[in-house]
Amino acid sequence: MSVNRSDLIAHLGRTRFSLGDAAGARRDAESIARFLKERYGAEVWGIGSLFEEFRPFRKDSDIDLVAKGIPADRYFEILAEVEDQTSFSVDLIPWEEANDLIREIVFTSGSGCEAPGIPAGSSDGYMMRARASILHDFYSGIERIFVRIAQELDSVRPAVIRGLKNGVLNLRNC
Repeated sequence: MSVNRSDLIAHLGRTRFSLGDAAGARRDAESIARFLKERYGAEVWGIGSLFEEFRPFRKDSDIDLVAKGIPADRYFEILAEVEDQTSFSVDLIPWEEANDLIREIVFTSGSGCEAPGIPAGSSDGYMMRARASILHDFYSGIERIFVRIAQELDSVRPAVIRGLKNGVLNLRNC
């Protein structure tokens, strides 16, 4: 099977390898942070590729926000309000439910959404975030492999089942 180089480059340009609108996502994140602060008194930090200089914000990237002080019993209602304010996908992580890794990321490299471009952190935090990013990329790659395997199995399953049935039937005749 031959792959045309220009088709491949065009495909990559349309998919996850092309850059997204980081400036627009950042404006939306800051607007959402103001909304959460004014409406619920929440403290909000940005994490992830939108807030890290060493990671590109891609077309399929999302806005990752950690919010402290949002009412737990209204989480899904608040998430819907937040998602209505942007065209980007939003991961809203309640501080109270965040695991230790997320909290460490906030402490070391989280960016206050109302202070754009000023990451709060140390080089140790960047190293931890880099390691976490590499681990995430590894698991995402493994996940894509399993999805492809599942798709392949779904497409060949009838033929495999027929082959197995024929093989069993042939064994009976021996």
